[in-house]
Amino acid sequence: MRRQTRGLYLLLGLFVAFVWYNYPFIAGKMFADSDDPDSGFFHRYHLSYHIRIPDYAQNAAQWINSQPDLFRILLLPDKKTNVYDWGFGGAGDVTLELFNKGIMFRQYGEGMAPPSSIEDVYNYAISLLYERPAEQRSRFIDVLRMLNVKYILLRSDFVYDFYGDNDSPAFLRSRLREQTGITRSKRFGKWEFYEISGVASRVQAFNAYTIWTGPTGPTPEAVAGLAAATGPVVYMSPKQYARWGQGLSAKMEPSKAQHKNNRQNCRPDTRFQQMSSTHYRVTIEQAACSFLLILNSSYHAGWQAFESGAGRRQDTPVHIQAGSHVIVNGYANGWLVGESEQPHREFEFEYRPQDFVRYGTLISIVVVCSMVLAWIIWRAMRARRS
Repeated sequence: MRRQTRGLYLLLGLFVAFVWYNYPFIAGKMFADSDDPDSGFFHRYHLSYHIRIPDYAQNAAQWINSQPDLFRILLLPDKKTNVYDWGFGGAGDVTLELFNKGIMFRQYGEGMAPPSSIEDVYNYAISLLYERPAEQRSRFIDVLRMLNVKYILLRSDFVYDFYGDNDSPAFLRSRLREQTGITRSKRFGKWEFYEISGVASRVQAFNAYTIWTGPTGPTPEAVAGLAAATGPVVYMSPKQYARWGQGLSAKMEPSKAQHKNNRQNCRPDTRFQQMSSTHYRVTIEQAACSFLLILNSSYHAGWQAFESGAGRRQDTPVHIQAGSHVIVNGYANGWLVGESEQPHREFEFEYRPQDFVRYGTLISIVVVCSMVLAWIIWRAMRARRS
């Protein structure tokens, strides 16, 4: 009886210690109040820990999340902080918690995100809208289409002048009105959505594209110009080109020249299904020719493409040449796929590092179950002895 009482007191003490240690989080005192208007955040606005997300933001999220297509949303104004006039402030924007689509905003801060090839393209798009002369700003929509951006979210509740900047919603509205192909689609309170026409699909196939080879890839400005004029831009390192590119010399022009398939009537028609954020299934019709298969997601060597056969994935990729995983349009994944006698072809994309997450989860479950089982056996053996 004394042992049970002692154990109960121990559990109670641990619970009290847990509550005491986490009291700032539980009570909303993580950021202490200040009476000094010049102290920290408080000279701008009163930072709140327990906040209520406005109804218009939740209504906007329902509208976005109800759309079946896969696309990205560009957030404006472009800032190095995520601060709203209704009390939210954080390293990540609140839209990350609301939307089930890809969000594009400036990455900043230690540990916020690893370097990504898409950052340079994003920064170029923002510079076009904010800084470039009028004759260059027309490229802004071309870059957004290439990035699979369907909507621009203009936030009037965003504290754009937190660091004294002057890119107000009025300024951005005037810049967006200049763009042909961008129209205001929906408004929810202080949030306005501008829709972009002709957005690139998340998965695409092309039988004509531009090859860029050299020690470094093309600049975002070069990519935007070439992509708008001649289609996707494929970057191949000299090693990649020397390894297998010469084998396509009958179909590939020299560096920086457009590659056109010799079957001009071949127009790959692509459909895809997202099984998860790390797994896609792709069906392509009119695909007997060779073509460039694109996944408009940030390039990573962990992405792998397989051609399926008889409804199952082959262990060895079929018709996807070794080393043909290339960077497309300065940020995306691409694979150069060889010819086939079959006009109907099926592929799968998988992000293989996700396997480590699955294995880790499985190991954790096994360890926890083993510990529980060991504890049950120990209790049973102890009961028998007593």
